[in-house]
Amino acid sequence: MPEEASAVAEAPSQVQEPSSSGGSDVYHHKLGESNGSENSAAGDSESNGRKPAQPEGQKPKELSRYERTKRERAAFRAEREAFQREREAFTKERAAAEEAKKPKRDYSLAELRKYRGEWEREGKYDLVEAADKEIAVIEAEAAAERKARTVEMPPIGSPEHRSQWETAERELYQADPEFMRAGTRLDTRLREIMGGEDGNIYRQHPRGIIAAYHRARMELLDADVQALRNENNKLNNELKRYQGLTGIGAGSPARVGSGSRVESLGDFERLSTKDMRTHLLRNADKHGVPWF
Repeated sequence: MPEEASAVAEAPSQVQEPSSSGGSDVYHHKLGESNGSENSAAGDSESNGRKPAQPEGQKPKELSRYERTKRERAAFRAEREAFQREREAFTKERAAAEEAKKPKRDYSLAELRKYRGEWEREGKYDLVEAADKEIAVIEAEAAAERKARTVEMPPIGSPEHRSQWETAERELYQADPEFMRAGTRLDTRLREIMGGEDGNIYRQHPRGIIAAYHRARMELLDADVQALRNENNKLNNELKRYQGLTGIGAGSPARVGSGSRVESLGDFERLSTKDMRTHLLRNADKHGVPWF
């Protein structure tokens, strides 16, 4: 009896540890479901280094709330550390950019030339000589910066210039079939631009045809928009004129026209159907409004 009680008391603690293949293979055996043969099989399996067979139909145990929270905190810490590294890198880059903007010297070239003249008048030739050397260094640095910012283009007529120009033309033709098609508005306007005073400016750049193309496109678009605006205004004016000529004003409800004139909706309602038609046709013919 004491041995059996001890075995029963220790049974709930028999939990199979997760294998090295993952944490989803953890199973808990209920008290009273294990027998001697199962324990023996489990012992043999553990002694042989193999994982016991997984019970069929049994779902893997879900992670506990503590485990989920621990993993979420670890992921949050990783994201926070990555953000911190990015912020530090951005701060360093911004500091380097600000440092590059600062002048290398406490004086400008103009100020140095001014002091150089004063030193020469005062006979301080050692300072004059040092100033001349510094001026030469500053001018050389400025020339190097200008050269670095300048984009060297191949001369007009060179094979490199012609090759880049033809490549740009092929790109434009693939994007817009109207390009270089004789008789189109685009081709006509583009030839006018290239034949005008700005044509040589576009030809200086090996891909200048692209800039000329977009200019032609923009000018044609502006012309179309202006034409549509004028047509819209014209139609609106015509519509207002037709509405004024064929419409009947509300006027005063009780007002009666002088003689046979129709000056209000009430006057028009008193007319017969024949007179209504005659009145509308007379106004249409009088003002040149097509009757439809």
